[in-house]
Amino acid sequence: MSPADIENTITENCPLAGTVVVIGEQRPYNTALICLDPDPAAAFAQRNRLTATTVAELAKNPGVLAAIEQGVAAANGKLSRVEQIKKYFVLPEVWEPGGDVLTATGKLELTPITTRYADTIESLYS
Repeated sequence: MSPADIENTITENCPLAGTVVVIGEQRPYNTALICLDPDPAAAFAQRNRLTATTVAELAKNPGVLAAIEQGVAAANGKLSRVEQIKKYFVLPEVWEPGGDVLTATGKLELTPITTRYADTIESLYS
């Protein structure tokens, strides 16, 4: 099971998703942290006349969350049962390349992610 393949399947099926990290090693099932892609999220907000404008506001918006849910469900339909995402959390921020959690080339830095979001990740397994 390749986390990168699962992450790519989610982003391919969920137009609002930007960066996705799958957590599942040594866990009973896979979960994901999802960052919104700012440009498609802003376009979605405008198309749907949402009052939310920031990524933090959009990450809590029911319409955005429903669109993410549809995308994750579509991705899960293309993944094997053990690869499927059982729970996820939409983060109220965007990860930038060269920051704490992404390398300059956009690769995920798993240790800082699991440390920084430990409480959120644990809540997905409780």
